[in-house]
Amino acid sequence: RFTDENERAMFAAPAGCVYVVQSIEQAQAPPRGRYLFLDARLNPLRIEEQPGYPGRFDPRQRPWYLKARAVDGPVKTAPYLFFSNRRVGMTLAAPAAKGQAVVGADILLETLGDSLARQKVTPRSQALLANARGEIIVHEDIARLMQRAIEPQQAPNLLRLGQTGQPVLDHLQALMPA
Repeated sequence: RFTDENERAMFAAPAGCVYVVQSIEQAQAPPRGRYLFLDARLNPLRIEEQPGYPGRFDPRQRPWYLKARAVDGPVKTAPYLFFSNRRVGMTLAAPAAKGQAVVGADILLETLGDSLARQKVTPRSQALLANARGEIIVHEDIARLMQRAIEPQQAPNLLRLGQTGQPVLDHLQALMPA
């Protein structure tokens, strides 16, 4: 899902495009890369051949792909820097087609944060999600709470509950196991 015009421009997406599906088919030589641009109702707007894409990005080497191939079920990653848009998110992946392929979906942390921001109980309330280590992974202003990773697959530096300056979150961090 495109989150802003800069991301749309990066992919040269057509007007009305909301989603882009990036695919690489390895069954032929050379591998075939394609972008499928979809509108909000998932109607195809354009299919674009990307012959150089398989040479720049091989998902079969990514941890989410390897993990999905190794287990018989869905997997998720910790937050990391995405290859294609240089933003931080998590990948959900699962084996498909009798284990002959893996399907992955990237979810930006900022998208999850936007969803949480819409759930405010009061105008000044804040909602967040933290992992078992107390690292904040979803917040309405996640960019403010993390340092960007530089390399693909590098984990970003996520702020911990006790580093926010919010007394209630400091207290929650103190209650978490070390």
